[in-house]
Amino acid sequence: MCYNNWILSLSMNNTHELNKVLEIQNQKKNQSILSWDTALYTEYERGKLWYLIAGFLSLSTILLSLFFGSKTFALVILVVSVAYILLSTKEVPHVKATITPAGIKFGKHFHSFEDIGYFWVEKHLPNFQSLHLNKKNSRMKDVEIQFYAFTDAELINTLQRFVPYNAEKQPGLVDHLVHILKL
Repeated sequence: MCYNNWILSLSMNNTHELNKVLEIQNQKKNQSILSWDTALYTEYERGKLWYLIAGFLSLSTILLSLFFGSKTFALVILVVSVAYILLSTKEVPHVKATITPAGIKFGKHFHSFEDIGYFWVEKHLPNFQSLHLNKKNSRMKDVEIQFYAFTDAELINTLQRFVPYNAEKQPGLVDHLVHILKL
């Protein structure tokens, strides 16, 4: 019987026993096997040329939209461009990532091993690597966590005790475009 189902099967008369089980489960979430500080999301170095090209493309799209009478699309491009500039000027927040016996904490979020289908590691040479968690029953993209402080073999050996490792998984076309275009 699954651990969570066993908790649910406890009768309400055993409140003390239920509290004890919940306390043990909470301790598992807080016990650290491996932890590191990392950026919340990937920060790319963009030079003046990148901003010049992005500005030219945005301005061209807005002017073409106005020329063809699509004021709404021009407004959307303008709003997205301004929002992107505002977000890219903010400093990327750093959070703590921790592997525990019950799952992985990433900042304020906890990803239980029961909810993770598999994991894979993407190498972004030369400066960092990313751990990808594929969530079961989720429409979301993989959860991506960067790591620098240790080797990918160390991380893989630690996580394989809890979750299957997919060594064949590679980034998709969209992921490659995001990295190439520094989005």
